[in-house]
Amino acid sequence: MNRQINRQSLPRTVNLKAVLVVIVLFLLLVNILIFQLGKTHLEWFAENGVVENIEVGFLVLASLVFAYAYRSCHTRSIALCSVVVCLGFILREVDVEDFELPAWVIFVGSGTGRNIILAVLVVIAMISFVKEMNYEKMLLLLKSYFAVCLYMVFCFLLCSWLFDKAVFDFAYNLLGEELSESSAYLLILTASIIYTFEYHRR
Repeated sequence: MNRQINRQSLPRTVNLKAVLVVIVLFLLLVNILIFQLGKTHLEWFAENGVVENIEVGFLVLASLVFAYAYRSCHTRSIALCSVVVCLGFILREVDVEDFELPAWVIFVGSGTGRNIILAVLVVIAMISFVKEMNYEKMLLLLKSYFAVCLYMVFCFLLCSWLFDKAVFDFAYNLLGEELSESSAYLLILTASIIYTFEYHRR
């Protein structure tokens, strides 16, 4: 029998809908505050600056939560795919070639080496996902709170891309790009925590 998400089995103290609402409101308030402060502190948003380091921190924490969830949750392929996605974003944000690291680490973390490793991991994750998922599980996934987080992540990453390409006639495209990215990565961390509750093995 296929295991399903049973929201009634969640701890009574955990209201996932309330968690999402609080996170969204928190993001709005923090983004407004940081945007106002960031206009006079653009160095925060530089390459390998404070904001990018915070973004990497969100992604590392999310990876650890998903890795834990892989052992404690059913539908494990979702956790595996999520870890691979987080790793891809981490390698995108961290310019390993700027650090004094062994040549093999730089090869693995940048350029062709990074692309090959990520491609292999994506193939493994997708094979696992296709093997484990069926129509019923996919339907439950698309309606889950975890998926709602991912929809918001997509919207923030889309905004980040638009700011990066200067699609908007906006004087602070860099701020918009980095704030959108940091919001997306915080939501990925939120999604990892929600996933552990929604898909916890009963």
